[in-house]
Amino acid sequence: MHNKNHSKLSPRNDSVCDINSIEMYAKKGIGSSTSGFRLTAIKLTVMISLLLAYLLLFGSASVEARDSVKESAIRQSPASDPVIVSTTGDGQLEGVQPDPDPDSGSEANAATEPGSARLEVAETRSEPMKLQGPIIGSIPDFPPNRRTLYKVRDSMYHHWMLTRLEVDKVNCHIYMDREGEPSHREVLGYCGYRVYEMWLQGVCPQTNDRETPCEGLTLHYIGPMDEKLRFSIKLPGSVAYSGLLNCGPWGVCSAPPEMFFGGVDPLKIYHITQVHIDFEDGQRIICAAGECGIEMPKTGISGMEATYYVTSSYGDDSLKTSFNYRNIDLGDGTYLFQIIGDDWNHLIPVSAFQWEFFPSLEMVQTPWLSPVDSPDELYSTHDFSYLAGVLILRGDVSASDCADGGLAPGGAASACGIEAAKGEMVLAQNRFNQEIWAAANQARVPAKLLKGVIGQESQFWNGWVIEGEYGYGMMTDQGADLLMTWHLPTFLELCVPVFGKQDCAWGYSELAEYPRAYLRGLALQDVGTDAEFELIANTLAAAAGQAGQIVRNVTRQEPGEVLDYREMWMITMGIYHGGSGCVGTAIEEAWEAEGELSWGLISFYLPGDCQAIAPYPYRVIEFAENVYQENN
Repeated sequence: MHNKNHSKLSPRNDSVCDINSIEMYAKKGIGSSTSGFRLTAIKLTVMISLLLAYLLLFGSASVEARDSVKESAIRQSPASDPVIVSTTGDGQLEGVQPDPDPDSGSEANAATEPGSARLEVAETRSEPMKLQGPIIGSIPDFPPNRRTLYKVRDSMYHHWMLTRLEVDKVNCHIYMDREGEPSHREVLGYCGYRVYEMWLQGVCPQTNDRETPCEGLTLHYIGPMDEKLRFSIKLPGSVAYSGLLNCGPWGVCSAPPEMFFGGVDPLKIYHITQVHIDFEDGQRIICAAGECGIEMPKTGISGMEATYYVTSSYGDDSLKTSFNYRNIDLGDGTYLFQIIGDDWNHLIPVSAFQWEFFPSLEMVQTPWLSPVDSPDELYSTHDFSYLAGVLILRGDVSASDCADGGLAPGGAASACGIEAAKGEMVLAQNRFNQEIWAAANQARVPAKLLKGVIGQESQFWNGWVIEGEYGYGMMTDQGADLLMTWHLPTFLELCVPVFGKQDCAWGYSELAEYPRAYLRGLALQDVGTDAEFELIANTLAAAAGQAGQIVRNVTRQEPGEVLDYREMWMITMGIYHGGSGCVGTAIEEAWEAEGELSWGLISFYLPGDCQAIAPYPYRVIEFAENVYQENN
């Protein structure tokens, strides 16, 4: 990793991070005591009382309801046998309408009006559904303020007033929900301590025939007043969730892929009556239950969108959630199944999450992009001439049989030296396969590609003395800046403990220079530790995110509309090695001149010294494909 200078094409984070774990707090001052404020205080007291009653009614339903989602995700079958309703391609319902659930009320079939369509029972599960490692997506929070509970309360108040007309004028209003004069406590609470001290010295009764003015407080009874309070309590709405029954969110399945869809209502007295799943091609499935499992419809190569939501016995629907997926029958009894959606971002490759399109079928079979099931699959036998040279110079390997001592000019090993160092060289490049594999899985980047990056950057030797570059990934300060800007989990992990939630919520780019420099330093402290390979993997993932955004900014199109996965990864590797300044400028000029993009075109437009970046992605891919032979 070398000159990662920033590009004007790198978008600046000008908005607050939308992070569930970040909370923003604001304080409001309270104005002076007035009659209007006192009456508002009474209304607020009543509202709080009713709110407490509401909480007692519903209890901890929201927490329990969300916990029940995870429990339902591992049940062997839905709580009740789902009735799955199919439709024709144009969305018209077919078949016979099922009877409403007698326990759920008339809302059970609120999605279809009786007599307007006939519903066909497409499938009914009478046997327990056998789950094979179900996986549930991210469960969303209950959406706030989706429902409004209105309350009306009639009340009578007695209005009193304390006045003083001479020095230290007083004009204090007191409202009580009982008869009789105000008590000490009520005077203190409504009028404050100064007036309370005057009250303790005695008050003059209200009269119209007083011969001498009252020197203290005068107590007036204004009279009774009726108040009708109408207020609302905002309640959360229901949520829908989805999960996988028999395969993962990104890979090849040995059986037709199945998913389950369901929902949960945060209020104990309501329940989910229907689950709706709509597909982009017009198919629709309605399950007359709180949760149901379905076999996912097959798709073409580009996949299609699925949208789901639930209906509650409260009488409303949840927010709709959508995801893209593709389900392709490979013809040998297996199915290529892949999902792209917010609920699955933590389980799919970072490239799919950042670029939001599916790779071509050819790219799925590409060795350096294919999943690695074990560290053993990362075993390599590359001839690294500089690594072999270091081993000879250190005395770890004897090249005494070589006429040239095993070394070529510049410190690289000669052909004889490479042969002499073969055993130790292979051992060195495979010493960290376990750590590389684990780091790639954590960052969701291709493991072979990650190993290729390390091989090209350092040849698996971390002792190179190059100013400003460190470790196996040759990390730099600019590389740490890339990581902090484009890899939010790492930024929050390092920022929040030091600078707090409120400052970190605005994002790395909104911090002052000192805290940014401090965070970069914290990140680089992982070099030379067990976490170093995670640092490299996360930086590669950050480069993938920046690559996607630069393409969007320049072309005003989605990455999948102008490039394929191979080209996007080559741009990503170029950014990791040379920075967004070089690569971003070349992308902008190539697009303006050619109207299309590829790494070959982008390389042609790399300015000046940035041309050194051009061969880098090809070399990494050669390492990753296990076919590279060092030519030094």
